Amino acid sequence: MTESIIFDRFFDAAKDLDQALTHIEGYEKYRLVSLTEAIVPIISLLYNADSMVEIAERNSREPTDGLTSDESGAIHLYRMQCLKPHPKMKLEDLPGELWFLIPSYLLPVEVFYAFSDVNNKRIRSILTEMYSIRKKNGPSLLKISLVDIPLFLYQFAILHVISLYYNEIHSLTLSNEQTPYQIKDFLQKYSFKDFKYLKFLRLIKPSSNEFNIIINDLCNVETLDIQSEDINSFDINTVQKIFYSESSIIHCYLSEFQEEFILNNSYSSMKELVINSCDYLCFVNILNHFCSLEKLAINTLLMSSNVILGSNPLKENSILLIKYLKICAHSIPFDYLQRLFPYFENIQIFSLSFVSDEENVSPTLFGKYIKKTINLKYTKHLTLHDEFHNMATLHKLIPGLLNITKLTITSNHCILIKQLFQPGCEHLLSLLSARLLHFNLLYSGADDVISCETVQDICYKFRYLKSFSAFLAHFEDFSKSIPLFIYHMKSLQYFHIGLKDGNNEKKICPQDMYECFQRHNISYEFKLHIDTCTNSIHIWL
Repeated sequence: MTESIIFDRFFDAAKDLDQALTHIEGYEKYRLVSLTEAIVPIISLLYNADSMVEIAERNSREPTDGLTSDESGAIHLYRMQCLKPHPKMKLEDLPGELWFLIPSYLLPVEVFYAFSDVNNKRIRSILTEMYSIRKKNGPSLLKISLVDIPLFLYQFAILHVISLYYNEIHSLTLSNEQTPYQIKDFLQKYSFKDFKYLKFLRLIKPSSNEFNIIINDLCNVETLDIQSEDINSFDINTVQKIFYSESSIIHCYLSEFQEEFILNNSYSSMKELVINSCDYLCFVNILNHFCSLEKLAINTLLMSSNVILGSNPLKENSILLIKYLKICAHSIPFDYLQRLFPYFENIQIFSLSFVSDEENVSPTLFGKYIKKTINLKYTKHLTLHDEFHNMATLHKLIPGLLNITKLTITSNHCILIKQLFQPGCEHLLSLLSARLLHFNLLYSGADDVISCETVQDICYKFRYLKSFSAFLAHFEDFSKSIPLFIYHMKSLQYFHIGLKDGNNEKKICPQDMYECFQRHNISYEFKLHIDTCTNSIHIWL
């Protein structure tokens, strides 16, 4: 007869890092019962269960944080230690899902070190699987980072992890920042030519010599991330090998980019280029020479000195394939950017921000810039970041957004939405209500909450929304808003409502939702998820 195993601790969730699991469903349809009744189905699995429940209830008679005594008791019971562990339970007998859960808070190197003296085939197999990336029709590949770890762990990784798994490593990060000479020590023991499955490599503060050795040894790496403020002093020929010479690298992240990195009359197959800083002329030359780019992001685009821009800055008949473009322009006249934007015919995601000490770009002027920059009629999703934007931005952009279906406002929306329902905005309101299917008012601070009256206005004016997100100030507003969404927005399929940070009046719990639905005679089938971290609720109808 097979003997059952009783664990020291019960877990209500398990993680499998490599498999997509089905959602836990159905619990929301069961009636709420007392803790004593709820524990009945598993009472045979717990040693001395009656006494454990009694202790949990006794310690939970006056719970805090708005919990009921049964809810608090359930949490207390979950955290209690079983008094009598099974006499034959062994570490290797734990089910796989517990193995995936227990070390999930640790770095791979830390876990390998902790179990380095355990000579058990099953445990070694589980540890390898935990941190692996599955590859179709091939082996599982590891992701290893040696950043911000103590010297003894680094030495252990070099001797016992890299040496065993170098043929399985998919991603590797090396850093001289916290562990000086780490990269040099690594290169004395290993050659990158041996890492045949390595696809991602990040180097933090490598020396020029270390950089030369590594780049010349790379074979199959597709993504290279170089974080160094000294890259401009590196050997130019070696840097150029990243982009040319039939390099396998198609995704590159650099701290800085210089015009000298570009080879004239040469072709680069680079698909993605993310640069922390470069100047305007360098940006133009990238567009002229990296014809295969699909993603380009420049976090700081600076104005070049003594720029004399011709009427056609790009090569004749240039066709840019870039689909994702992100630029933060520092003190660059908009006219210089406007001459380039007509060449971006394939843009799907576009992010533009201005930083200027001299010229104050108003929301109205910003709206004009955007209208000149891209063809608004193809845009379906508009996101407004920062408190900079006001109604002037919407007045300039919305009439041209003929196919917009989604609007996201990340800040200042408390004022924006109030103004939207004021006299003088009737035309703008009618355009938005006719076009929008998804409306998101994201929470970023105490000023980004809306009132129940505003919710009521939204429910009556935006009847065709399929999804809506917002945060409210008080729990009473929350209770009043639920039936408004259900009864007045017939097309609504999903909504996300939360309470602002620091609200100590009430924490959302399932019982509140069921009582709210019963009180308003709401008989819809629904699925809900309560996010305790943000004190918000997701409801799918």
